Amino acid sequence: MLENTPILFTGGSGLLALNWAQAMRDRCTPTLGLHERNISLDQTYAKKIDLESVLRGDESDADFDAEFDASSDEENFEADE
Repeated sequence: MLENTPILFTGGSGLLALNWAQAMRDRCTPTLGLHERNISLDQTYAKKIDLESVLRGDESDADFDAEFDASSDEENFEADE
């Protein structure tokens, strides 16, 4: 069911995310969302992400918009303003 489905684990350096990604890596494509620590786990991707802008409510985070452009995603939900 999850064959090659990309899954983003925020808090990717945490114990839960690492173990979950390790358990799922044969069935999906896990990406560890990292903030300060660098983690390397076989058959997974690692991506530095900054969720501070989300917490602050910044709408002009150009890096986030450039990296995660979901304009072509039909199931894209917009947050309430």
